[in-house]
Amino acid sequence: MVERYGVTIAAICCACLIYSGIYNLPQQSAFCSPLSLQQITEIEGIISSNPIKITSDNMYRVSISIQQVMGYVEKRRNHLQHTIATSKLSAYGQAQILLPAHIVEMHLPDGLYSQYNSGETGIEFFLIEKGTHIRSRVSIADSSVGYPLFYSDPDSFVVISYHSLIRNRCRFWLRQILAAWGDAGALVLALFSGATDTLDKKILAMFRCAGLAHILALSGMHLSLFAGMARTVTKRTGIFACTISALAAATAFIWFAGNFPSLFRSFLCMLITTVCTALGRKPCLLNVLSAAFLAQTIIAPTNMKQLSCILSYVSLVGIIIIGVAARNLLLKLRLPYTAAEQLGSSIGAQIATTPITLIVFGTAAPIGIITSTIISPLISIFMIVSCLCIALAFFFPSFTFYSGIPVQYLYNIIYVITNYFAEFPLIILTA
Repeated sequence: MVERYGVTIAAICCACLIYSGIYNLPQQSAFCSPLSLQQITEIEGIISSNPIKITSDNMYRVSISIQQVMGYVEKRRNHLQHTIATSKLSAYGQAQILLPAHIVEMHLPDGLYSQYNSGETGIEFFLIEKGTHIRSRVSIADSSVGYPLFYSDPDSFVVISYHSLIRNRCRFWLRQILAAWGDAGALVLALFSGATDTLDKKILAMFRCAGLAHILALSGMHLSLFAGMARTVTKRTGIFACTISALAAATAFIWFAGNFPSLFRSFLCMLITTVCTALGRKPCLLNVLSAAFLAQTIIAPTNMKQLSCILSYVSLVGIIIIGVAARNLLLKLRLPYTAAEQLGSSIGAQIATTPITLIVFGTAAPIGIITSTIISPLISIFMIVSCLCIALAFFFPSFTFYSGIPVQYLYNIIYVITNYFAEFPLIILTA
């Protein structure tokens, strides 16, 4: 027992230590710099959150994981005090910057031809979003809110990493295409990149009420789809090449979409399963998930207390334990295997995650068991068709709008079904 499930037992012990508060994992560190906040004139780092609009000031607030700072220091020479510019100094921790609204919005597809981008400003296009490596001149705005808050000089805001620039251009190009597809394009963008800023709030609420919030959270379903498409394309090249192509596709998707905790968990599970298979061992799913949990705790400890990460692991445990039992019961009731497997997985995930969603949000959508069974296959078809239509738009740019017509038809079907199930009552936890 211990030998077979040793990894699972270790993961359970680790989870008990973390979530009971006995052991505190390192979280996002406080800002630390060799310069005082007043001395800092330039920062460099990676954007750690998408822009949030402050409507009262018509500005956007963006979180930054600081890597380096520059500024001025006072030094005495020959009894005289001089102000000297520093070279780049290492720093770390979280800070936030404020940007004028038009600077953020002008880089979005619907702002390409705004008055701020007539071609005379010389400002280069890039998306100001999570994962981009940037540098900007700044001045301190406020330090009394628990973290440094800087004003950013928009003319100095640049992408400095070649890797970030390529990723940024790819995501920008995708947004350009999907902007022509309306609400259907907004859903494609959310499923391919995790960006829900273009989705209508009504659609977001509808998905939550129908118990489909997990569909919009990038996870194993999305990763498996792209890895599966890579396997299908390369299936005639041999097992080794097929496996490598699937891992490459999964890696490329994470690079493009961003390292979301649930997405990283899926990649770790995929990598562990691949290694075990290569070594001639058939891994136990529970052990694979447990090994991924231990690895993610070591590699990215800041992920482990995020709600999306917790729900991701709990739902998988529910699918492995409860879902398999539910599937076997449904098979005895003469339900087709595919339907029994899909419905069993939905039952397992829903039962396992409902207590957490009730505690955190005060509500739960039990109808999600049925909705997920119906919508999940449709979402997979929707994503595959979207890939083909995006490729068509790439090779024939003049047909961008028309290439999205099949996607819009599928979106309408998904919308009607989701809207119907969103009307079912929720479980509400009252005080």
